[in-house]
Amino acid sequence: MVCRRLHVYRAGVMHQNGWSTVGFDQSRHIHNQHIVMHHFPTYACLIQVQELWLGRRPEPELGALDIVAGHLPMVGRPGGARKVVLGAAKNPKKSTVWRALWATGALVSTASILSSYIIMGNQPSAVSFIWAGFQLLWLAIRILIYHLADPANPMAARMLVVRPWLNLPAELKERVINLTFALAEFQSTIHPRGQAQYAGDVFSASELTLISDGIKPPNLYPLPDLHLPSFPIEIKAVFGDTVLSSALWITGAETTPMELYDSCIVVFSVRQSNQVASPRRSVAVPAARVLSGSSVGPMMRLVDSESTMPIYVPKGAPNAGYGLTWYYWIPCRTGLWLQIKLPAEAKTAGIHQAEVCTDAQISALLSAGTLNIGLKDVGEVKAVVALSRKARESCLELLS
Repeated sequence: MVCRRLHVYRAGVMHQNGWSTVGFDQSRHIHNQHIVMHHFPTYACLIQVQELWLGRRPEPELGALDIVAGHLPMVGRPGGARKVVLGAAKNPKKSTVWRALWATGALVSTASILSSYIIMGNQPSAVSFIWAGFQLLWLAIRILIYHLADPANPMAARMLVVRPWLNLPAELKERVINLTFALAEFQSTIHPRGQAQYAGDVFSASELTLISDGIKPPNLYPLPDLHLPSFPIEIKAVFGDTVLSSALWITGAETTPMELYDSCIVVFSVRQSNQVASPRRSVAVPAARVLSGSSVGPMMRLVDSESTMPIYVPKGAPNAGYGLTWYYWIPCRTGLWLQIKLPAEAKTAGIHQAEVCTDAQISALLSAGTLNIGLKDVGEVKAVVALSRKARESCLELLS
């Protein structure tokens, strides 16, 4: 890295007159060449000394730039190794001083080139050819070094201090959470379902506290003793599969985005008692959701005299069709579920109608194969909910 950086700093030297010491009596030409020779090397050495000095100790102050790097997770590809860098220092090549030095060097080099050509016109042909040959040779060596040397990274020598998650102060943990949600939002832009389908999901770190709300989050929705087939329910927020897969990846879990494709955590606003005037609290319940829709053309089915073959669409298939609808299945009691059907273009947060369904009813709906999704029975829905609960633990770990 050092060689490459010094090479870059010396970029303006390639036009210098390599034969300025062979006896030319043009003092102004020699003076111009000395300026070119000393401008870039002097500043290169100063900057290099500064970088070596900064590389021997941690950054005195954390910068505003946070970076998460590695094999990022996405649908169809599991995530790999990861590294989170908080407060990365600014790239010195973007600084005003750096640009001013290069601008000054460009002006000096331009003046030197013009004066060199003028003076070379008054010299013998042999001297001009030797000077031109040296310039070509110097240019070829520079190009060769540029392509063979390691890429220059001005921040490569900066010291990184590893700090355990439990020892991080609250403000730094919040920055890691912000990176997690930024990664989740990025995943939504390349998701097979399309970014528009995730417009109602939460991508704000400040909303993550809704998952815990100061108490141990439940696994089941607190079903009221109304014994009604359906009732209105208020959704406060939804953490979708992109958020959950990002949280799992950041915390080091190996669950892939494809496995979490139908996972989510739904935050409800419920009353603390059956009394109308009782205060409300937030309840975050791990759940399952699928995006269903009708095909563009007529559905091709194999029909015989007795039954119709169901159609299942595998996870990761792109959206195609009309009437896209989110189906939410929230466990509430043993063998009972809340089913919420929400049009894709509808607002997620708000009051919606929830139907109380049994395991048998969910299995009957899925086994019919009319939703154009990959789930086939309630057992697969339960497996998705189990993954949602696992992802919730990673979210709680980020809040610890």
